[in-house]
Amino acid sequence: MALWPDPPTGGGGLVGLIRDDGIGAFESARRDLHLGGALDALHELSKGKVTTMAERHSGEGLFFRSKAVDYFELRANGLVWVVDNLRDDQTVRQEAERPGTDVRLRLAADTQRELAELFDRYTTDFEFDRTRCVLRLFEYGTEFISRSQAKRLTHGLERFREVVLDFKGVESVGQGFVDEVLRVWARVHPEVSLVPVEMNAAVEFMVRRGLPGAER
Repeated sequence: MALWPDPPTGGGGLVGLIRDDGIGAFESARRDLHLGGALDALHELSKGKVTTMAERHSGEGLFFRSKAVDYFELRANGLVWVVDNLRDDQTVRQEAERPGTDVRLRLAADTQRELAELFDRYTTDFEFDRTRCVLRLFEYGTEFISRSQAKRLTHGLERFREVVLDFKGVESVGQGFVDEVLRVWARVHPEVSLVPVEMNAAVEFMVRRGLPGAER
């Protein structure tokens, strides 16, 4: 682990680097959670409340650390997961696979980020019961058509009371995808509130059309 000044911030900010030479964070999660691949592991970790060692920690640490800094980047198993909190955006990309895991953090000294506000956004009475799913992490493209895509998105979301579905950057969604999320899954888990946000006109039309009770 290393920390050093970040001159571009102009305010005495810090950059942090954490590195190991293990099997990789996504492969570790894939193996222990019995998932299909590294990308599936990234999806689950991005939702929060996922741990491979339940007897030692709750699975909340990575989720909150990724949002407590200005910029968070995790590289492992040929994937790069970026959480840019200054732009309120997340992305994933592929790269050449290499051993271990790299985590890079950046935080400006004059940051206005308040940890209390962060925890309030995702907790109720100190319980981590809300999350935000950025749909662009769940596919390299910008279209969500199939029920299989919907099932990857909703896997494990019953852990939460409220789930914000962030459609930023998604150009279109198919009827099967919307039906699987907003009718099929929602009917099985009525205790979970699904809140779609950041929709363009085409996506909003399909989402509203897919809501229970909507005219078709």
